Amino acid sequence: MKFTVVFSQVLILFIILIIGFISRKFKILNVETNKSLTEFLVNVTIPFTIISSFNQKYPHSAMLNAGKIFLLSFLIHGISIIIGKIVTKNFKPTTKNVLWFVIIFSNCGFMGFPIMESIYGKIGIFYSSIYIIPFNLFLWTIGQIIFSETKDKKMMKKAILNPGIIAVFLGLIIFIIPYDMPFVATNVFELMGSLTSPLSMIIIGSMLASINVKDIFSDISVYYGSVIRLFLMPFIFLILFKIIGISGIVLGVCIISTAMPAAANTVIFSEKFGGDSLLASKIVFLSTAISIITIPIYLIIL
Repeated sequence: MKFTVVFSQVLILFIILIIGFISRKFKILNVETNKSLTEFLVNVTIPFTIISSFNQKYPHSAMLNAGKIFLLSFLIHGISIIIGKIVTKNFKPTTKNVLWFVIIFSNCGFMGFPIMESIYGKIGIFYSSIYIIPFNLFLWTIGQIIFSETKDKKMMKKAILNPGIIAVFLGLIIFIIPYDMPFVATNVFELMGSLTSPLSMIIIGSMLASINVKDIFSDISVYYGSVIRLFLMPFIFLILFKIIGISGIVLGVCIISTAMPAAANTVIFSEKFGGDSLLASKIVFLSTAISIITIPIYLIIL
């Protein structure tokens, strides 16, 4: 049953991507629309998603596991930065930036929540929320630096003060303080946050429609990024965590999150910061398609 549910969740997102693809082909969407939707996604719906994920109440027994997941997520993203730097060094800069980003960041946010809920229930969403704290911290700092190719203090300040990071800290405050958000506010945050996943996939599908689909399968870097993202990264951390004694739901959340396809943010950040958004779209497309099979396989292994 779990295999079927996970397969269905991934397939649903892929179908939404196809809807975006078709909409662009029929000129319902265009380049200008994509840019506007990307800005709306990055600055509005993603922060709503982050804050909404923290507006939960869980038993104290879950906090120990949450702490482990938080630290392991930091470890995963930190090591992934090093691995990405090494395995992409021989590519040209524009290709290298996309591949490096893909290797560091999985789609643990957009796809992670529905899939974790299907596997572990509500507690899965909570643990995913904890996992994506380091993800967002790295995303809005290292992620921007990768594409901007600058490391000055102004860039770091701009990265830290962006809507994504601010939403993380607001979410932490809401989670820690003994205060329940009003019913109306809770529903507004949940509804706005729910726009993130379909919007991101529609944008990706729309961008894909501007290229020849055959090009997806003729570019070796697309295969390279997809294989590392879906096979090498989760395998490395599965072995590492087994060696250091990580098990149970903590291991499951970390490995399934790592086994997600390339982050939708790969395309969004490429588009926003002038990177190779077409290459990013190809990798997200192919890795998402392949993940329909690989994510359930990792679930079976776990």
